[in-house]
Amino acid sequence: MQTFTKDQEKEYTAFFKEHGWVHIKNMFDASEIEHLRESSYKMKAQGFKGDVLSFPATSQLIHDDRIVKAVSLLLETDKPVYFGDSSGYNIGNAGAAGFHKDNPDKFDGTNPDWQTDYSIVRMGIYCQSHDVYSGSVALRDKSHHTVKCETGKPFFVDNQAGDLVIWSLRTSHSGNSKRLKLFPKMFVHPRLYNKLPDFLFVGQEKERVAYFMTYAKDDAHLRRYLTYLLNREYMVTSWKQNIYSGQILESIKQKGNLKLIDMHQVVKDWDIKNVKVEHTEMPAEMEYFEPEFVI
Repeated sequence: MQTFTKDQEKEYTAFFKEHGWVHIKNMFDASEIEHLRESSYKMKAQGFKGDVLSFPATSQLIHDDRIVKAVSLLLETDKPVYFGDSSGYNIGNAGAAGFHKDNPDKFDGTNPDWQTDYSIVRMGIYCQSHDVYSGSVALRDKSHHTVKCETGKPFFVDNQAGDLVIWSLRTSHSGNSKRLKLFPKMFVHPRLYNKLPDFLFVGQEKERVAYFMTYAKDDAHLRRYLTYLLNREYMVTSWKQNIYSGQILESIKQKGNLKLIDMHQVVKDWDIKNVKVEHTEMPAEMEYFEPEFVI
């Protein structure tokens, strides 16, 4: 099990503030990664569409002490907030590659997302190694300091199975990266992937399986983000499918290391036709959704 010394805690926190991301090695052992890999295929076989917390075989991952400790350090909070934004059914190369940011204020650096330190993070757990293989997340170093999506040195995260990668929602990132066979450390921009023949690229160690989870600090950034997500079809659809059993809720309550917002209860009766498919910029000043904490 991964533990953090006081020096490591300071190192991770300082590095994250400066660079907008952190790579923590050896968070999970081989048996845990194999369990996550098998669970992802079970989700696929069962046609499961909910989040990581609502799937019984993976629900404990959301309040895993190691994950919550890491998030608490980076967000500088005693109890981070989980609000149903996660996915454990990410198999293969689904989704287009390309640098983007996930915070609501994507284009206007004068808006609230950019006025104070941002306090929402996303993390990836990859069930295979990408240190010499294709398929890792690509990040732009220190890109969380600017609204410009193509600013910051791009690089592959050389993670191995069992590592944890965490980045700010303001950090520019791209999924499903590809490495060149002859120059595996040289970064190739995602826009060139479809212009170069496949035989030039390194393959993956095994079929890509990844878990993505999002956590926040209980502050105005969270409320702005939730207000934004309540007008995005993909997230409302996801929340509609996140059903937490009494046993799952009790396990979080007993652990006591996390705050939970059950967004399913907010949107379960919504008509999906009333929310937008595409991103829309939000006004700088507006009334934010005020969440109720289940735990």
